[in-house]
Amino acid sequence: MTRDDSAAPDSASAAAARNARPPRHGMRKRAKREMPPAFEAGTVTALTALDAGGARFSLEIAGVCGVVSAELIGDHRLAVGLAIDASLASTLTAAVRRLEVFDHAVAILSRRPRSERDLRLRLRRAGATDADAAAAIAQLQTLGLQNDAAYARHVATSRASGGRVSKRRLEQDLRRKGVATDVASEAVSEALGDVGLDEEEAALEAARKRARSLRSLEPAVARRRLYAFLARRGFEPSVIARAVRAALEAPPDE
Repeated sequence: MTRDDSAAPDSASAAAARNARPPRHGMRKRAKREMPPAFEAGTVTALTALDAGGARFSLEIAGVCGVVSAELIGDHRLAVGLAIDASLASTLTAAVRRLEVFDHAVAILSRRPRSERDLRLRLRRAGATDADAAAAIAQLQTLGLQNDAAYARHVATSRASGGRVSKRRLEQDLRRKGVATDVASEAVSEALGDVGLDEEEAALEAARKRARSLRSLEPAVARRRLYAFLARRGFEPSVIARAVRAALEAPPDE
């Protein structure tokens, strides 16, 4: 039988096609947000309100636009026709960029609470400088919009309400988000008390649910896997031992 070489795929073309495929979901790299362009010396040619409350305005100087706050307008008495020198242009540029970072931080927090460290990382990835990210977070904390203690309580209460979670695992997860150890510990203790979660019951509930998928395994293998499953969730060894024994010794229909 002769081979039809025309039917064989071109390896170079195939490789190029593979490389051209879009990345899988969750692997795409987020592009940095573009910071507003810098103002230069010139004249204010437009100043337009962007919202009904008059909190944000579009400022145009020599064809370059940026969003400014009502406070900034008042501080520098900005108005159409005002001459802007190089020093003031630099000041306004910095203020516009700080406001851009602050508004982006507010948008992030509007979707869900974040720890201070998590929020700072997200702002930096979006292109903010360390100084602008720090300034935005400080302002948010002054306004009561970002607080690690409140964030920790929110996360701990939400997770504890679902059951099948340990105190140690909750504290570990909060510390990974940058929450201080004492803040995390206090928040978790309060959350567990509020929802009335008992670790023994939580471990047993988790063990029973997991044990259903292990019934076909040899007893020793099932015991080992169930123990590892609960250990990864942060339960204490003594709690795990009792939960594993109770879950695997229970009748299959429990």
